[in-house]
Amino acid sequence: MPGSPGRWPRARTREVRLPGVSGDGIGASTGADELTEAFARCDLVLVSRYHSAILALRGATPFVAVDPFWSRRNGTSKLHELTTELGMAHRYWTHHDTHPTEDLLGIVERALDDDPIEAAAYRDTHARARAAFDRLAEGLRSARPTVTLGRSS
Repeated sequence: MPGSPGRWPRARTREVRLPGVSGDGIGASTGADELTEAFARCDLVLVSRYHSAILALRGATPFVAVDPFWSRRNGTSKLHELTTELGMAHRYWTHHDTHPTEDLLGIVERALDDDPIEAAAYRDTHARARAAFDRLAEGLRSARPTVTLGRSS
């Protein structure tokens, strides 16, 4: 987090360096588990990509979605849909706001003060997805009893 060291005295980590990553971005060898572990060492991460938000959820790390892809024409983006679906719209920011810097700083400060909700949101979403896939698999089994998922008999 930028600013003076005393601004967030409870912050454990202000910056994370990942193995194989230069200053200009994520290295090709950085995997999902490494990113999840790196995020888990942080008090909060700013994410601008959908899958980074998923990894923050997976690591139970508070995040603020900084969305460069929101479109007036479409009225939404994947990050907007995700945060809204999870009840985390208060952790979403995009450039179309009136006072972007002030608003983003306020969202970050509130997120740091909030009780973490990411772990429960990830578990609930994962459970719903698993139940949906289980229903789909059961439907496929009952529709074609001679088919085993993954290969035909």
